Amino acid sequence: MGLTAAIVFGAVGTGLQVYGQVKQGQAARAAAEAEARAAESAAQLLETRANRLGPSAGQAMEGTQAGEALRVGAEQESDFRLQVRQLFGSQRVGFAGQNVALTAGSAREVTDETMRMGELDALRIRTHAKRTSEVYLADAADLREQARIAREGGAYAIAAGEASASAANLGATASIIGGSGDILAMRYGFTKSTRRRQTSARASGGYYGSALSAEGMRP
Repeated sequence: MGLTAAIVFGAVGTGLQVYGQVKQGQAARAAAEAEARAAESAAQLLETRANRLGPSAGQAMEGTQAGEALRVGAEQESDFRLQVRQLFGSQRVGFAGQNVALTAGSAREVTDETMRMGELDALRIRTHAKRTSEVYLADAADLREQARIAREGGAYAIAAGEASASAANLGATASIIGGSGDILAMRYGFTKSTRRRQTSARASGGYYGSALSAEGMRP
């Protein structure tokens, strides 16, 4: 009865150990999948923000903040150039009303300076719009890089989870084999010491032969 109980308890212990290892593997895989889903959600959010800032490959600039900066800049430049031309025209009309020659002298210098300064300011507006757009594009590229890193992290989590699950399954298999061996040992008395004696006996000419020889040497 005692041997039977020991075998039963051994089998139950092995079963619990195997169950725990299998559940551990399942939990590792589930955690990895959850982490990968979270990483993908984060990556999609980053890409959405990036697409608002600047276009991805094959996407048009229209509808992005980078494209809007260029559009607004172009409108501001155009409006400013119109104002400069209007100022230039009003200056010429004023000089003409005073019977001042427009092609030479101070009148020419004033109108030329107006156009020159107007051109410089118009170019500053264009440059500012371009730099603003480039900032948006750089921010978009940074967000896309963060999205890529997030996805790599998710893929790594999946790989690590699968590795942990495989290790747990291997451990469960080893526990089954080891537990079965222990149960057989309790049932049939086949222990490590028995195996060592048998191995030693084979090396010296056989287990039973060795036993008989030892018996014959007794006084």
